[in-house]
Amino acid sequence: GLSGIAGSTLTFPMDVLRRRLQVMSMGPNLPRRGWVREAAHIWHAEGALGFWRGLTPELAKVFPSVAITFMTFEWLRVKLFSP
Repeated sequence: GLSGIAGSTLTFPMDVLRRRLQVMSMGPNLPRRGWVREAAHIWHAEGALGFWRGLTPELAKVFPSVAITFMTFEWLRVKLFSP
């Protein structure tokens, strides 16, 4: 749960850049920028918070996903490796 939130929050700016670059390659009328120019564009157009746009839905997805993964791991560890 909390480790997933920390990881997603720290890596989210790179994920925003990745998604924007992917979307740019989808249409001929969309601007073409590299990751450095896109990061500068986000900074100038939206400010620092632009790098975390969409973080709330990401955390709503990540928290239960990571919590279920750890719970399943621990349950299987106990069931398979306990005497």
